[in-house]
Amino acid sequence: MAANPPTTHGDIGTVKDALKTLLTGPDFERELVTVEARFGDGLTVPRVPGHEVKTSEREGVPAQFPTVEIVGEVSDPDQQVDYADLYGHAIAVIVWMNGDDEETVTKLVERYLLAVRKTIRSESLMPMIGCRPVVRGREQYGVVGRKSGLAHPFVKAGSISFTVATIEA
Repeated sequence: MAANPPTTHGDIGTVKDALKTLLTGPDFERELVTVEARFGDGLTVPRVPGHEVKTSEREGVPAQFPTVEIVGEVSDPDQQVDYADLYGHAIAVIVWMNGDDEETVTKLVERYLLAVRKTIRSESLMPMIGCRPVVRGREQYGVVGRKSGLAHPFVKAGSISFTVATIEA
């Protein structure tokens, strides 16, 4: 009799929690440093404090910058096998930055999302939750806006979407 594979926690909440751990950990910090060095223009991407990495979306523009939202979009059953269900969880990581001008805030958002993409592609998430390699989707960049009352009034958001496939036994 063949042994069943180990049970993994394949729900979308577990996936979002693992992503938060990944995006607040040393692998992501190293990737941010690598991205900054790649451009070599002295622009430092702000680090998002762990308490500002949320595993849910917010209504409207956040009060604090920078901030990250890890949003579950949909969970689809992929296929069912004798011992488990395979799920594909569509996730979006949304980053909000502010800056002194439109060009700077745009670069900050683009570089932060580049570091997210490279970290996710490194497959660091796989051993954390027992998932398959992540399938990357698209990146979207919002328009620059102004928010009064901020020392750096220009605000911009961007997001990267991807699918994490898990096994739920």
